[in-house]
Amino acid sequence: IEWMTAFDAEGTIVGAKVLSQSETAGLGAKVEEDWFQAQFKGHNDELTPDNIAYLRENIVQWKHHLKNDNLAKTQACDKEFHKYIYCACGKQFWHNIIRENAYQFDRIVILMFSSINTDKLVKDHSDMVDAFEAHDKEKAYEISLCHTKRYMEHLDEFLVKYPNYFKK
Repeated sequence: IEWMTAFDAEGTIVGAKVLSQSETAGLGAKVEEDWFQAQFKGHNDELTPDNIAYLRENIVQWKHHLKNDNLAKTQACDKEFHKYIYCACGKQFWHNIIRENAYQFDRIVILMFSSINTDKLVKDHSDMVDAFEAHDKEKAYEISLCHTKRYMEHLDEFLVKYPNYFKK
Protein backbone atom coordinates (compact mmCIF):
# COMPACT_ATOMS: atom_id res chain seq x y z
CA ILE A 1 0.00 0.00 0.00
CA GLU A 2 1.31 3.43 -0.93
CA TRP A 3 -0.31 5.90 1.43
CA MET A 4 -0.14 9.67 1.79
CA THR A 5 -1.15 11.40 5.02
CA ALA A 6 -1.49 15.16 5.57
CA PHE A 7 -0.95 16.67 9.02
CA ASP A 8 -1.54 20.14 10.40
CA ALA A 9 1.03 21.98 12.56
CA GLU A 10 -0.21 20.20 15.72
CA GLY A 11 0.23 16.75 14.20
CA THR A 12 -3.47 16.10 13.64
CA ILE A 13 -4.40 14.19 10.50
CA VAL A 14 -6.27 16.44 8.08
CA GLY A 15 -6.36 14.01 5.18
CA ALA A 16 -5.32 10.55 4.05
CA LYS A 17 -5.27 8.99 0.62
CA VAL A 18 -4.24 5.65 -0.82
CA LEU A 19 -2.02 6.28 -3.83
CA SER A 20 -1.84 2.65 -4.88
CA GLN A 21 -2.49 -0.76 -3.42
CA SER A 22 -2.21 -4.39 -4.36
CA GLU A 23 -4.19 -5.91 -1.53
CA THR A 24 -6.53 -8.84 -1.96
CA ALA A 25 -10.17 -8.26 -2.78
CA GLY A 26 -12.34 -8.00 0.31
CA LEU A 27 -10.92 -6.48 3.47
CA GLY A 28 -7.55 -5.48 1.99
CA ALA A 29 -9.08 -3.59 -0.92
CA LYS A 30 -11.24 -1.52 1.43
CA VAL A 31 -8.26 0.77 2.03
CA GLU A 32 -9.26 2.65 -1.13
CA GLU A 33 -12.80 3.35 0.04
CA ASP A 34 -13.68 6.81 1.36
CA TRP A 35 -15.17 5.50 4.62
CA PHE A 36 -11.90 3.70 5.42
CA GLN A 37 -9.70 6.71 4.75
CA ALA A 38 -12.06 9.07 6.59
CA GLN A 39 -11.57 7.24 9.89
CA PHE A 40 -8.09 8.74 10.23
CA LYS A 41 -9.06 12.36 9.67
CA GLY A 42 -8.93 14.48 12.80
CA HIS A 43 -6.78 12.04 14.75
CA ASN A 44 -3.54 12.78 16.47
CA ASP A 45 -1.39 9.90 17.65
CA GLU A 46 -0.36 11.84 20.75
CA LEU A 47 -2.30 10.96 23.88
CA THR A 48 -3.67 13.88 25.88
CA PRO A 49 -3.10 14.34 29.63
CA ASP A 50 -6.68 13.12 30.15
CA ASN A 51 -5.90 9.99 28.11
CA ILE A 52 -2.79 9.38 30.22
CA ALA A 53 -4.72 9.83 33.48
CA TYR A 54 -7.43 7.43 32.28
CA LEU A 55 -4.85 4.77 31.40
CA ARG A 56 -3.07 5.17 34.74
CA GLU A 57 -6.39 4.72 36.58
CA ASN A 58 -7.07 1.64 34.47
CA ILE A 59 -3.75 0.16 35.64
CA VAL A 60 -4.65 0.84 39.28
CA GLN A 61 -7.98 -0.95 38.80
CA TRP A 62 -6.28 -3.77 36.89
CA LYS A 63 -3.87 -4.38 39.80
CA HIS A 64 -6.71 -4.23 42.35
CA HIS A 65 -8.82 -6.80 40.51
CA LEU A 66 -5.82 -9.05 39.94
CA LYS A 67 -4.86 -8.89 43.62
CA ASN A 68 -8.42 -9.85 44.57
CA ASP A 69 -8.52 -12.74 42.07
CA ASN A 70 -11.34 -11.20 40.10
CA LEU A 71 -10.25 -12.52 36.72
CA ALA A 72 -13.28 -11.28 34.80
CA LYS A 73 -12.72 -7.69 35.94
CA THR A 74 -8.96 -8.02 35.42
CA GLN A 75 -9.58 -9.11 31.85
CA ALA A 76 -12.11 -6.31 31.34
CA CYS A 77 -9.49 -3.75 32.47
CA ASP A 78 -6.89 -5.31 30.17
CA LYS A 79 -9.24 -5.21 27.19
CA GLU A 80 -10.27 -1.63 27.99
CA PHE A 81 -6.62 -0.55 28.25
CA HIS A 82 -5.84 -1.84 24.77
CA LYS A 83 -9.08 -0.57 23.26
CA TYR A 84 -8.51 2.88 24.73
CA ILE A 85 -5.03 3.14 23.24
CA TYR A 86 -6.25 2.06 19.81
CA CYS A 87 -9.18 4.48 19.90
CA ALA A 88 -7.24 7.42 21.35
CA CYS A 89 -4.76 7.03 18.50
CA GLY A 90 -7.51 6.80 15.89
CA LYS A 91 -7.08 3.10 15.22
CA GLN A 92 -10.62 1.94 16.09
CA PHE A 93 -10.85 0.01 12.81
CA TRP A 94 -7.78 -2.09 13.66
CA HIS A 95 -8.99 -2.69 17.19
CA ASN A 96 -12.28 -3.99 15.81
CA ILE A 97 -10.49 -6.31 13.38
CA ILE A 98 -8.33 -7.72 16.17
CA ARG A 99 -11.26 -8.18 18.56
CA GLU A 100 -13.43 -9.87 15.92
CA ASN A 101 -10.71 -12.39 15.20
CA ALA A 102 -9.45 -13.05 18.73
CA TYR A 103 -12.22 -15.06 20.36
CA GLN A 104 -9.78 -17.78 21.52
CA PHE A 105 -7.36 -15.16 22.78
CA ASP A 106 -9.73 -14.12 25.59
CA ARG A 107 -9.70 -17.67 26.94
CA ILE A 108 -5.91 -17.79 26.88
CA VAL A 109 -5.69 -14.46 28.72
CA ILE A 110 -7.92 -15.77 31.54
CA LEU A 111 -5.74 -18.87 31.84
CA MET A 112 -2.66 -16.68 31.92
CA PHE A 113 -4.03 -14.36 34.59
CA SER A 114 -4.84 -17.36 36.77
CA SER A 115 -1.61 -19.27 36.11
CA ILE A 116 1.42 -17.01 35.89
CA ASN A 117 3.01 -14.04 37.56
CA THR A 118 1.56 -11.02 35.76
CA ASP A 119 4.04 -8.43 37.05
CA LYS A 120 5.62 -8.12 33.59
CA LEU A 121 2.23 -7.44 31.99
CA VAL A 122 1.40 -4.73 34.51
CA LYS A 123 4.86 -3.21 34.06
CA ASP A 124 4.39 -3.25 30.28
CA HIS A 125 1.17 -1.27 30.66
CA SER A 126 2.85 1.26 32.96
CA ASP A 127 5.89 1.54 30.70
CA MET A 128 3.66 2.09 27.65
CA VAL A 129 1.85 4.94 29.39
CA ASP A 130 5.18 6.45 30.45
CA ALA A 131 6.40 6.29 26.83
CA PHE A 132 3.20 7.90 25.55
CA GLU A 133 3.48 10.63 28.16
CA ALA A 134 7.10 11.27 27.13
CA HIS A 135 5.98 11.38 23.45
CA ASP A 136 8.44 8.58 22.75
CA LYS A 137 6.69 6.70 19.95
CA GLU A 138 9.62 4.38 19.29
CA LYS A 139 9.75 3.28 22.93
CA ALA A 140 5.97 2.81 23.05
CA TYR A 141 6.17 0.68 19.91
CA GLU A 142 9.06 -1.38 21.32
CA ILE A 143 7.16 -2.01 24.57
CA SER A 144 3.97 -2.93 22.72
CA LEU A 145 5.86 -5.52 20.63
CA CYS A 146 7.38 -7.03 23.75
CA HIS A 147 3.99 -6.98 25.45
CA THR A 148 2.35 -8.76 22.55
CA LYS A 149 4.92 -11.55 22.73
CA ARG A 150 4.35 -12.06 26.45
CA TYR A 151 1.22 -14.02 25.65
CA MET A 152 3.38 -16.68 24.00
CA GLU A 153 6.13 -16.80 26.65
CA HIS A 154 4.23 -19.31 28.74
CA LEU A 155 2.66 -21.42 26.03
CA ASP A 156 4.67 -24.53 26.99
CA GLU A 157 3.53 -24.15 30.61
CA PHE A 158 -0.08 -23.92 29.46
CA LEU A 159 0.29 -27.02 27.31
CA VAL A 160 1.53 -28.97 30.34
CA LYS A 161 -0.89 -27.49 32.87
CA TYR A 162 -3.97 -27.74 30.61
CA PRO A 163 -3.28 -30.77 28.37
CA ASN A 164 -6.95 -31.31 27.52
CA TYR A 165 -7.54 -27.69 26.67
CA PHE A 166 -4.92 -27.29 23.96
CA LYS A 167 -4.50 -29.62 21.01
CA LYS A 168 -1.27 -29.67 19.02
